[in-house]
Amino acid sequence: MVNCHIVCSSRSHNIKALCRITFYDKSLKEGLANSSGLVGKYLMFNTDPMSAGVFEHELNGYKSIEVTRILMDFYEIDPKLGFYGGGGISARFQNYPITFAFGGLSPNAPQWGTEYKKLLTRNFNRTMMLMGHGTSLPVETNSISLDDTVKDDWGLPVMRVTYKR
Repeated sequence: MVNCHIVCSSRSHNIKALCRITFYDKSLKEGLANSSGLVGKYLMFNTDPMSAGVFEHELNGYKSIEVTRILMDFYEIDPKLGFYGGGGISARFQNYPITFAFGGLSPNAPQWGTEYKKLLTRNFNRTMMLMGHGTSLPVETNSISLDDTVKDDWGLPVMRVTYKR
């Protein structure tokens, strides 16, 4: 018999796992691998607004990587405006055929059959996306920690995300 443990996680849940060690071992007051006390602090969120358009003519976006990124760094902005950092804009097509088939069409489009195939065939090479990229500054008060009162189905503390603009 094989004894196997599979752990699947995300960035935020990695932090949760490191902090949760204190639940099992009280000698690790700050959690595992956290002698600096920084695990879970300085949380940053990135924004990714996106819009897609279908064009009359073929764009051939699948044939190569487009170089379409514009970065905007705002260093000399009045701090009273409350805006720091920068962002970016890019225009591209970045779907593979199977990805496009599962989410590249309008939500109102047919999901199966002849009309679905016609739309996939027509729109795949005529679609382009415009994406914005924004970020937030790393601030110590923006953090991931364990909630002192709320527990999950197994009686373990849940993740608490604290974020202030």
